[in-house]
Amino acid sequence: MKIIVNGTDLEIPQPYTIETFLKSLNISLERTAIAYNGEVVPKDKYSQIIIDELGNIEIIQLMAGG
Repeated sequence: MKIIVNGTDLEIPQPYTIETFLKSLNISLERTAIAYNGEVVPKDKYSQIIIDELGNIEIIQLMAGG
């Protein structure tokens, strides 16, 4: 199934929740913000929203630096 992640087409083998998808990419849920189909997703909804065919996900990871 094809989805769009940060503007790039990506094939995934099955529908995932946002939480499962992020974990499959080894992305920390703690320091990540997600927009799905143009809407910001609250962290408590990551496990409830299933990514649809051609779903558009923007992943923003917060970085610490000094």
